[in-house]
Amino acid sequence: MESATTKRDPYIDIIKGIGILSIVAGHSGGNIGLIRLNLSAFVYLYHIMIFFFIAGFCFKKEHGLRPYLYIGKRLGSVLPLFAAYSVFFVLLHNPLFRLGFFDESQHMYSRAEMVSYCLNAFVFQHIDILLGAFWFIPMYIAAVGFFGVLFSVAERTGYPRFFHVLFAVLSGGLGVYAQNLSLAWHIQTSVLAVPVVYGGYAVRKHWDCIKRFIPSWGFAAAGCILYWIVTRPVGFVELSLNQIISPWLFYPITAVGVYFCMSLGKFLGRRNLSGRLFSCIGKNSYHIMALHFFAFKIVDMVYGTLTQKEASVICIFPHAFDYLWPVYDFFGIVMPLIFVGVIRLGVKCFNTLLSWAASAKS
Repeated sequence: MESATTKRDPYIDIIKGIGILSIVAGHSGGNIGLIRLNLSAFVYLYHIMIFFFIAGFCFKKEHGLRPYLYIGKRLGSVLPLFAAYSVFFVLLHNPLFRLGFFDESQHMYSRAEMVSYCLNAFVFQHIDILLGAFWFIPMYIAAVGFFGVLFSVAERTGYPRFFHVLFAVLSGGLGVYAQNLSLAWHIQTSVLAVPVVYGGYAVRKHWDCIKRFIPSWGFAAAGCILYWIVTRPVGFVELSLNQIISPWLFYPITAVGVYFCMSLGKFLGRRNLSGRLFSCIGKNSYHIMALHFFAFKIVDMVYGTLTQKEASVICIFPHAFDYLWPVYDFFGIVMPLIFVGVIRLGVKCFNTLLSWAASAKS
């Protein structure tokens, strides 16, 4: 990475690729018995917060001059796809229910429910079961929104550095305290994430000095620290359930996890094939987040049918067979990429046909 100010930095996409692959791995329930590693517990230490760090890293000071315009742009970048995927899975729910994708906790949607769920998706009020990972989206928008406003307020004072530090500390304290609460859109986690966004911005601001301390081999040391943590009886990080290990350990562990991802990103980026692969994954992280549960259940249906498993087993969510976690990881990434690639190819072909038709008329 040569500069933190390039329009589309492949290094950032690689880190996003590591982040979304970690999310998929966490949901697949991997367990590496040889080294007694619960892969889910390992990646849960950082896999959500790395995206907030990236948001801060990509934040520009001029965004703080118009924070509400910044919030609007972030909202406009995620809401259309959130609504589109929500409508897609609402319309697909009943056919999938008949095929046995879901257990008795689900039911056939009526027409009124389908209309209601589709409309509610436009205000983040409905998340279909196969879009379970999308609980992150409104929480993410709230976090970067809080950060944008706090950043703007601090910059308008006579002592911006002091107030940036103050807001980061206060947000962290409030976020830790609020983990005992249950708020709409996981706002308690949004507040918890604000110091991480601040951390990303601070690293970007001083990147020329900091990057020398993030060697491409550093992920091995950071990985050992994370491994040591998950093999000790200190608890787990599961932000969807408001679990943060402890008020004193959460942010230091998050910092180690971010360092792990940044160093691993450098390692992968130095290799042409892995760099391009993870960059591609990172660019499509939103689609992978939306579709990987669907991919899991397709694997369950195919494998369960071939091995004649009972329907009550196949429909277990988010996946039915723990020992297939490498298969879930693979198809949880590959199937969304294929889906998106086909859609983009179709759109390109359609636009080409329109161009030909327009040329023929002229």
